[in-house]
Amino acid sequence: LAARHLVEQGYRRIVCLGSETSPQRQFQERYEGYAEEMRAAGLEPVLQPIEKGLPREEQGRRAVRALVEAGAEFDALFAVCDPIALGALDELHARGLAVPGKVGLVGFDGIRAGAYSAPPLTSVEPDFRAAGEMMVAKLLAEIAGEDHQDRRVPVRLLVRESSLRG
Repeated sequence: LAARHLVEQGYRRIVCLGSETSPQRQFQERYEGYAEEMRAAGLEPVLQPIEKGLPREEQGRRAVRALVEAGAEFDALFAVCDPIALGALDELHARGLAVPGKVGLVGFDGIRAGAYSAPPLTSVEPDFRAAGEMMVAKLLAEIAGEDHQDRRVPVRLLVRESSLRG
């Protein structure tokens, strides 16, 4: 959803801030979804790895710092979680790179803080109610000694100012 939205907005050099080797399986899955969508659009996926062992916001700051200092050309970022996106937003502001004027930005998780950032953060938001129901069903199945099939939590794109091209 994030990559498709950014492509539809006209962005072409979209970098994913994330990890293919994170112990958090969802980060790898989010990168894979981004990469698949980029290839479908005829664009090259680019991963800017986040540094391990740091707070998520700092991972976002350092990832943007590394991109800029390497001279990488990018016009949009997809961060695998909102705190990484918010750290990236801080670093983009510190470097005078306007969001969304110069760089579009999308996160993942739909955390409340994203609605209050400047500009408000576009994010992929899980259906928290469905996620809770799925967790309870899984726990009850485990207690009963029954098999439980993992399912993906439904998500939706919350479009806010950080990704919109004027």
